[in-house]
Amino acid sequence: MKNKILVSLAAISLFSVGLVTASLAGRPPDFCTKKPIHPSCVTTTTTTTETTTTTEPPPSPTGLSVDRSTMQAVGGTVLRNDTSSQVDPRPGLWGVIACGATWTTNGTNGDNGRYVHKTSGGDVNLRADGQAQDNTAYRQLTVLDGDDFSGERCQLGRNSWIEGENTGTQTSGTFAIFREGERKITFFSVRLPTNFPLLNDRWQQIVQWKQAQPYTNDNRRDGADGVTLEIQIFLSKIRLMKFWETKWTTNAPPLGTWIRFAFDVTYSQDPTKGKIQLYVDRNGDGDFLEADEVSPVISGATMAYESGSSSIPVGQTIPNALMLGIYHDSIYPTTSIDVDNVQVVE
Repeated sequence: MKNKILVSLAAISLFSVGLVTASLAGRPPDFCTKKPIHPSCVTTTTTTTETTTTTEPPPSPTGLSVDRSTMQAVGGTVLRNDTSSQVDPRPGLWGVIACGATWTTNGTNGDNGRYVHKTSGGDVNLRADGQAQDNTAYRQLTVLDGDDFSGERCQLGRNSWIEGENTGTQTSGTFAIFREGERKITFFSVRLPTNFPLLNDRWQQIVQWKQAQPYTNDNRRDGADGVTLEIQIFLSKIRLMKFWETKWTTNAPPLGTWIRFAFDVTYSQDPTKGKIQLYVDRNGDGDFLEADEVSPVISGATMAYESGSSSIPVGQTIPNALMLGIYHDSIYPTTSIDVDNVQVVE
């Protein structure tokens, strides 16, 4: 995943589903064969198996939906919750702090300030279930320029499904796992510091729901490639991406402001069953009511499947795992992000 496919400045679509075209005039013959791949080399298209609609997704059997005025879940149950009350995010929660100059099993906890637990100044929004948070804390994650934790990364969450979701003092698992056929909404809040780099044209991820290890060979029914689902921020846009294709964009939020997200997903490798819709309080006013704060419903595969020999039978879906924080191209300087108030609702 380290060599990510990028989206070029000149080609970013302002439509719901962005289509990227490339102009390579005047470039050396080997320009698009060198790694990492430059965004202008990429042609992104939507497949015929995907559709977008402007309506709300159909109600689930439990009546699960997002209330745009309150930014809360309607129906459903909170399965996973982290309001930053716990200083160490690993036990019972994320399992790993994936930050550091080099890859380690459990990452670091405050090494050179990469992970810092702050006791005040956190997100003030209510939880997804309407309950108040029991603290004012938040977590700050920083990628130092030149870090190489499987790339320039500082994220919470273990890239693994095999040990399940952490409970109690467990750290061998991860925070949240998503499986074939499930419909879940992930709520979370982030704050971009005032020096957050918005203008570069290289990829910069703030959260991902990725196909989790272990697997041998991940494939997609629609022939796509890359990370299953992610949100990136670069070139002053929030970008909803699926298999490295930009599916929807909206303007980047104001810096120094807590921004609430809700990501409603039906998880499936089947492009006729998978669906995604992103809600973002882009202006920080405490709701999802503005037209540019809700994506269309986008249909298509939302998971990959195993095509090799591993602990997952061939043809079976590879579970997704949630990883929250910065992961970006090495062109970026030292970069921080604040995270808080995370819930997964089903």
